[in-house]
Amino acid sequence: MDLSHPVAVPQQPGPWMFNARSEHKDPLITPPEVAMKTTRFSSLIIAAALLSPVTAMAQRQFQPAVSAQLKTRELSAPAAIKGRLEQLRAEIKTQRLSFEVGYTEAMDIPLEQLCGLKVPADAAVRAQTQVSLSAKMLNDDAAEIATHLKRTPGFKVGVAQSLATGGVTASAFNWVSQGKVTPVKNQGGCGSCWVFGTTAAFETSWAIRNNQTIDTSEQDILSCSKTLPNNGSGNCQTGGWMEYVTKYLVALGTGTEGSKPYTFNNGTCTTIPKPYFASAWGFVAGTGLPTVAQLKAALVQHGTLSVGVMATPAFQAYHSGVFNQSVGGLNHCVAIVGWDDTLGAWLIKNSWGTGWGMQGYMWIKYGANGIGSHAVWVDAKATPPAPVEDCISFNPANLTVKLVGANHTVVDGNNYLLTFGTQPNAQKAIDTIKKYSYKRICFVGRPFSGGQGMTYFLP
Repeated sequence: MDLSHPVAVPQQPGPWMFNARSEHKDPLITPPEVAMKTTRFSSLIIAAALLSPVTAMAQRQFQPAVSAQLKTRELSAPAAIKGRLEQLRAEIKTQRLSFEVGYTEAMDIPLEQLCGLKVPADAAVRAQTQVSLSAKMLNDDAAEIATHLKRTPGFKVGVAQSLATGGVTASAFNWVSQGKVTPVKNQGGCGSCWVFGTTAAFETSWAIRNNQTIDTSEQDILSCSKTLPNNGSGNCQTGGWMEYVTKYLVALGTGTEGSKPYTFNNGTCTTIPKPYFASAWGFVAGTGLPTVAQLKAALVQHGTLSVGVMATPAFQAYHSGVFNQSVGGLNHCVAIVGWDDTLGAWLIKNSWGTGWGMQGYMWIKYGANGIGSHAVWVDAKATPPAPVEDCISFNPANLTVKLVGANHTVVDGNNYLLTFGTQPNAQKAIDTIKKYSYKRICFVGRPFSGGQGMTYFLP
């Protein structure tokens, strides 16, 4: 797009431009000094709205592997850590479990600081109540997309089902291999897993629906979600709930990590640009403990899911294999990104950095430690691309009126510039163009549709 000249994008067409609805009517043309004065600020508006295409992530294999670095860490570990690992390995052997543990970086932080999921007492009621609200949000989202399609020909929304190869019948699938999962993050010693697990789901949905990889600000949500009326008050110390995040994303949106970086503490709520919104969210199947089939269906329909799990000392020390412990309770939030029926396990993305698990991921057996409890999906708002500006230079001396069908069109050789209902009005436009020495005609949003788009002149 050529931004060497200013571009105006007002809400209503000014007297110096035409919109698509009036393209075949007789326009007024304003002198250049007025038009240029009106357009000083606008190149920033269009530039800020541009969307960059997603860069496909490399294919990744999640296979158990012994980490040499992990072994080196353990050799120099404190005696207390070595003792904990020895005890865990004895339990794994006695219970014939199928995973291995090691001195992960997560073990350097007390487990209670890493686990911040607080399930409300009325969680089951919330899940049922949300069913009808989610259906309405999905209907509203579909209507908004239909409007975008009318206004922006060629607008495409990514559909999760079309990308989920094999769908729910596939024996194995994950969104990482599809390039729709953002890198593993690290919440540190702050119980903000409820934020990280849910933004992981949101970022995947944004990548699916808008074909753009984003890095959202967990700090913005952590510091500000309590400012939303009737929303919960989560923080590092007391933890929080996925619903606090989804409601915030729908109502207020959020910004980039760069606009408000993560500080590993509660921080303070400040104003930042917030271009990223969710359009809908819900609890999978409207229940607190969805089945494997229901979780798969939601993964295929919406993308990554934010879910509850019970993180134990063994979970904290996990580094490979299929985690298959069976302990009750819920204290942690992670993101389910896929499954493998051969392993009988979910692939989850954690927020304890790449020094935990398989570079931040885990295979966890279906149903182990409550995995999948209170699963939440969140759909990103589909955002149409910014209108494209294209300009044509012409020689005013060469302008003529050509009859095209029933319309009188101002042309410069093979360039069709403007269309009018009558020949006198077309000629009047040519006279005005010559009077003010216009030499460029610019269009924004072609092909015009449904009254959208505009046309204007520059010297």
